[in-house]
Amino acid sequence: MSLANLTVGERFTTKGRDYEIIEEKKHDVFKVKDLMDNVIITFTRKEIVTLLMEGKLEFSRDGKNAEGEYVKTYPFNDLSLLPEKVEKDMRFRFMAIEPLISLDVKNMNPYIMNRVEQLKNDGITGVSRSSLYRWYKAYKESGNEMYSLISSFHKCGSKDNRLQREVEIIIDEMIEKHYKKGERKTIKDLHLLVYHKIDEKNKLRSYENRLFHPSISTLSRRIKGKDQYEIEKARKGEMAANKKHGFVTIQEKTKYPLQRVEADHTRLDIFLVDDETRLPIGRPYITKLIDCFTGYPLGMYIGFEHPSYTTIMHAMKHAFFPKYYLKEKYPSIQNEWVAYGIPETLVVDRGKDFTSKHLEHACKELNINLVHCPPRKPWWKGTIERHFRTHNQQFIHQAYGTTFSNILDKGEYDPRKHAVIGFKRFLEMYHKWVVDIYGMDINKGVKGVPSLIWKKAFENKPLPGYPKKALDWEVKLMKLGHGTIQNYGVKTQYLYYQSKELRSLRNKLNNPNDKIQFKYDPTNLGKIYVYDEFDNRYIEAYCTEPAYANGLNEYTHKIIYKNARKDVNDVNISALAASKAQLQEQQEEEKETTLTKRLQYERSKGTGSDKELKEETNKEAYKQETEFLDSSVNDKRQEDKKAKQNQKAIALFESEEDDWGFLDVNG
Repeated sequence: MSLANLTVGERFTTKGRDYEIIEEKKHDVFKVKDLMDNVIITFTRKEIVTLLMEGKLEFSRDGKNAEGEYVKTYPFNDLSLLPEKVEKDMRFRFMAIEPLISLDVKNMNPYIMNRVEQLKNDGITGVSRSSLYRWYKAYKESGNEMYSLISSFHKCGSKDNRLQREVEIIIDEMIEKHYKKGERKTIKDLHLLVYHKIDEKNKLRSYENRLFHPSISTLSRRIKGKDQYEIEKARKGEMAANKKHGFVTIQEKTKYPLQRVEADHTRLDIFLVDDETRLPIGRPYITKLIDCFTGYPLGMYIGFEHPSYTTIMHAMKHAFFPKYYLKEKYPSIQNEWVAYGIPETLVVDRGKDFTSKHLEHACKELNINLVHCPPRKPWWKGTIERHFRTHNQQFIHQAYGTTFSNILDKGEYDPRKHAVIGFKRFLEMYHKWVVDIYGMDINKGVKGVPSLIWKKAFENKPLPGYPKKALDWEVKLMKLGHGTIQNYGVKTQYLYYQSKELRSLRNKLNNPNDKIQFKYDPTNLGKIYVYDEFDNRYIEAYCTEPAYANGLNEYTHKIIYKNARKDVNDVNISALAASKAQLQEQQEEEKETTLTKRLQYERSKGTGSDKELKEETNKEAYKQETEFLDSSVNDKRQEDKKAKQNQKAIALFESEEDDWGFLDVNG
């Protein structure tokens, strides 16, 4: 995956002008040349990265592929859509040069010769010194771009490859539906089911566009490529899976930052109150990623959304980018949140959210090695487990409204009566604990101060890189969907999406029933990103009902759909819109009654750290070509909603002293 490291020669475009870094004057200050006027100006790292995160800056770099051809790096590189053989060759070449990538020497020849001998000793023949050097050079010149290891990758995407991808989708569906079951169907049984499914599909296709039947050996390879523990567990049970695929290897000690990162969720032992009404709204969840080498947290998400891929997505996005918002958002914080970047290996448990296809696909696109630790063995991700214990002892259990971890510790303490901390203030307090206390204190696990260990590790090498475009990483982290492009556009979750570019893509397809892949943000159903295999990029398609979908999260949409559904085949957008308005009114009326209803209200609003932390970021999300959509309806709805909320403002406390007191919800 190609990253921008802010080194000499790096080029970027912002505000319609092209620039090139020509010198790093001092730490985090760069001398940059305007390529249009040859004027030399100065940029700080913070200025460049902030513009990147706001979508106002893009990096660009051309490089050579493995055959020595100059190619342009596309903003979206979806490795998962490569034909199997092409991807296998690419992975093999990367494996061959991987030990050479981190070397910083002038003469690579002895190291390359040594690597050739290592491969031969491992039984891998046919890799010459010249091939290894060519792959290594192509990879480095392209900015560590995986696509540079593919021969003529820009020529991929023929009709046969597109048809093959649809067969792959069918195979995956049949494996999930029939093979991963307790009935234990054989591979031969599965082959017949896939064969029949393809026959049914081909009845609607012309002879030239027919799908080809995979062989039994192809199905066998696909099954072997899946998580064998999960397959064994689904077919024979957890005990059999543990016995056959139990882990006995000893974990190696990490040697540098981002080599191994652990992630997990937990429900925080504290009741928070509504920032406006001061009524208790419940206990939030936190999803967190922590670097094992330094012990420093990479990123997090705090909200009332139950643990899911959505919370993982927000936490990973927070982890990948620098936290330059910190000082401006929270002036009381003294230090910087120094850790960020994409990990080499991400260690998670086997929860449903961590074994989802969305996380697997995102890690594949971002070139992250996803590792699932064995069940009921929490020591496999001991770093994050210890961190959660530390944040309870040092912060959560000392705050007003804590529930403690142990019922015996609670005694007569009622957390609901003592809950006084609002969600926004809690975010500030948690940031301060992470950055000014935990990050600056001795950590026995890593035998040092996490922030200092991180800084020292990057004294003599570049900081973690950035994406060519901020949207690149964001789209790769979004949820995955499949569908077809019909004359009305793409239909998903009873919503329709259309755009000019989408219509152009449909015209390029040989058959309107060809499967396409798209990504969508579960916190905003206003648009989706459809993969254009011809140009190797994602294109935007907008919901045809922006007044309903813009800013709507997937959880709320499902509630609305459930309320509006009279018959599964009789759902229309008017019914959904009416239900949405009714749901909003009911939530406004009921949010002050029971704790459960207030918690549901916060979740349906999407209350979470992602929204709070990006409040001041770029707000020009929907200014592209959308003349066929009427966004004024959405603006009017927002104005009406705000006016209604102002009318319903309730002054529960008459003095500042009361505002910081506790509220007895039991009367």
